Amino acid sequence: MGYTIRVMLTTNRKDLLRMRLRQIRVEKGVRQADLAALLGKQQSYVAKIESGEKTLGFIEVLDICRVLRHNPTALVRELMR
Repeated sequence: MGYTIRVMLTTNRKDLLRMRLRQIRVEKGVRQADLAALLGKQQSYVAKIESGEKTLGFIEVLDICRVLRHNPTALVRELMR
């Protein structure tokens, strides 16, 4: 697989991850400010994640899933499709 394709796949998964986390948050009726407070962060932290300004690490994804009570395994499966 060429470099360009790998970059596209990675970028698409990053976009999908942030969009899916936002969708999960909205479906559960959680505001950005509420999620941030539960994570011990500022609202701007969540806004930057959702806008793509901040890249998430694996542990951060797990923390967000825990707070939103969403199974991280299910999220990973979605990203691997």
